[in-house]
Amino acid sequence: MNRWIYSAIIALIGIVMGGILKNLIITIIFLFSAVMILIGAGFIDTAKNTESKNMQVPSLVRDLSGYSSYGLSLYSVLRMIKNEDLGPIRKEVEKAIEMMKNGNTIEEVSNYLEGSSSPDLALVSAVLKNADNTGKAGETLQFLSTYMNERSTRLKNVIQTSENYVGLVIGSFLIFVLVMVIVAFYFLRSNGHGMVFLSSIILLAQSYATGFYLGIVRYDSIIPGSLYAGMLSLVTGLLLLLAGSL
Repeated sequence: MNRWIYSAIIALIGIVMGGILKNLIITIIFLFSAVMILIGAGFIDTAKNTESKNMQVPSLVRDLSGYSSYGLSLYSVLRMIKNEDLGPIRKEVEKAIEMMKNGNTIEEVSNYLEGSSSPDLALVSAVLKNADNTGKAGETLQFLSTYMNERSTRLKNVIQTSENYVGLVIGSFLIFVLVMVIVAFYFLRSNGHGMVFLSSIILLAQSYATGFYLGIVRYDSIIPGSLYAGMLSLVTGLLLLLAGSL
């Protein structure tokens, strides 16, 4: 809901500022940024929810492996761990327990979990289904627990590295824009408004391109980059407006 409010505020500010300054370009920049932020934030919320679920899966597998070593059934194990901190996958675990209580088979429960928004949880479910068919669920869980812990550690490192890189690029780009705005304000004006306006358009295009690029770096998709592109273009537009370049 917050993204709708923030986008609406940005759009409203753009309309008001454009009306007061009689500047259609700044209104368009604000409106376009509001839409992009709305779209990008929605995709990022979904991506972060998936990541948080994936991060919780190794803990679930570790508990399953630990309790199953005592010879308990999967249903008994799930009932024992359902009161623990399952985080964002609690809903899926509770649904699995309910299905098993109602007489659904392991295969049916696994098929439900495979449809989860968490790829890691879907992977664990598929492996458990095959392990149950072969009668080697305990051994499989122990191996899977080690694998998922190692995978989770690598994923955390990748996420942290990409987030640091995104922050670095955003900071560097804003410094670059500030320098270019100063150059446009003090030097390019001597060449006429056309040159200043052209440099402004180039800077705005670079802000969009940088934002989309960061979406690919962080989330492997150009669509989440809409958030970064909207924010960067908004800041760039404001700086250019303050410099009198728009």
